[in-house]
Amino acid sequence: MKSLFDLPGKFLSKIMPCPTTGCWLWTGATSSNGYGNCWHENRYQVAHRAVFGILLGRVPDGLTLDHLCRNRCCVNPLHLDPVTQKENNLRGNSLSAICARRTHCPVGHPLEGEHLYIEVNKKGVTHRHCRTCMHERLRRRRRKEEPYTLKKAAARAATP
Repeated sequence: MKSLFDLPGKFLSKIMPCPTTGCWLWTGATSSNGYGNCWHENRYQVAHRAVFGILLGRVPDGLTLDHLCRNRCCVNPLHLDPVTQKENNLRGNSLSAICARRTHCPVGHPLEGEHLYIEVNKKGVTHRHCRTCMHERLRRRRRKEEPYTLKKAAARAATP
């Protein structure tokens, strides 16, 4: 891999290496969401993608760059990983990523096998639900009983 000093001067003047994290912080223009912007190859580009292209070559089609360091203004190619957009989203801290990483429902049933119910809505978006809790909610709704809560579920599981 080429080094930071192999970059053209217009890039080098806008990068400040951070000795503690290893990030190359972009000090030039940034967008409202924190990513660096630059003029490269006759168009505006995000700075990390331009630097990656100069030092390591083009990002393969269909892939996006994931910041492994979680620092949006970092342009260090060693901190960037070409992945699919889906993989990039799932690695993040968004609500969809958090839900996708869940292995158990709030009551404690595993979200797999017979406990898992997958719903596909009208827009084609999939949602995972705990089948056991869903059946309990439906049973209580039919009987017009009190709601199924975590405390009651724990108490019910503790009784032999």
